[in-house]
Amino acid sequence: LDMVLGEGEWLEFPMNRDRSECCGGGGAFKGVDDDVAVRIAGHKVEEAEALGASVLVTACPTCRFNFNHGIQALKRQRRERGEKGPKVKAMDIKELMLRSL
Repeated sequence: LDMVLGEGEWLEFPMNRDRSECCGGGGAFKGVDDDVAVRIAGHKVEEAEALGASVLVTACPTCRFNFNHGIQALKRQRRERGEKGPKVKAMDIKELMLRSL
């Protein structure tokens, strides 16, 4: 379950639910090829940005971990090009629910 939160509204990736795409860290793939896993996560973060999201919400701890690595990689890449890093942050759905109380 990966969703994104924009300004006051829930957004969904075009490929969602049973058609959702992996973050790159699933099935221990991150342990096999970390660089590719982080690149896949970075693409998902860029997709979330394009949707206008500020928070990428997931129920999977592996996804959150890999999304954070993707965000950090994008920050480094963009800094090298003199650009601003992504403003999207990854959050577990439990954190989001706790903050809403």
